[in-house]
Amino acid sequence: MRRFFSTSAIVFTGAAIALTITSTAAQADLIEDLEAKCHEQLQLGDAGCACVRERVADMLNEDQQRLLFSMVSNDSATMNSLMSQMPQDQVGATMNFMSETPDLCAQ
Repeated sequence: MRRFFSTSAIVFTGAAIALTITSTAAQADLIEDLEAKCHEQLQLGDAGCACVRERVADMLNEDQQRLLFSMVSNDSATMNSLMSQMPQDQVGATMNFMSETPDLCAQ
């Protein structure tokens, strides 16, 4: 019985690591997509969009990043779904981020 527990713990740990790697890769892809939207919509140069990218990675969690991407992509279904599921302080922080960051990174 003890051996089964050890094997289960290893499988669970492996699954958790795989999920983390997948989540991290998906998050990196999302940040790249946000940077592309930065060029399109904010018309910032490479340095400005690199600044936006860094701030997104440092300041927003994955749900906030998804919310931000849905906003800049005009994906109202995803945006509304995320806004209804996320804590309001995170939604507010994402809105503030969206209004402040372009000006900060344009300098």
